[in-house]
Amino acid sequence: MELVKPGENVKAIKIIDATGLIISPGFLDIHNHSDRSITDSVNRLNENYIKQGVTTIVGGPDGYYSPSSILKLINAYKKNGTGTNVAFYVGHNGIRQEVMKNDQKRPPSVEELKAMKALVREGMEM
Repeated sequence: MELVKPGENVKAIKIIDATGLIISPGFLDIHNHSDRSITDSVNRLNENYIKQGVTTIVGGPDGYYSPSSILKLINAYKKNGTGTNVAFYVGHNGIRQEVMKNDQKRPPSVEELKAMKALVREGMEM
């Protein structure tokens, strides 16, 4: 991919008259569920979103991703590529599940809470 730098003398192949139109660099879909399906090389381009002008999706809106699950998705994207930019929410449910497993109908212990805080920090730093 080539980037145009400020001050470069660039000649356009085609000029589009956008008078009276609105020009946008792309839209963000902040509640998206295509983050898992685009790990598949067949669906990786996320074309249905691109065709709507969405260039960035945010996955995990329902709170089910912990840092380890996000890393798995990132590795799949690195392998196959994606058609949209992808960001993630670090989710309460995913973190609680990772630390407390299936025993979540109780308050966390001090150590479990400490582990969950560390996972949130790790996810935010990612």
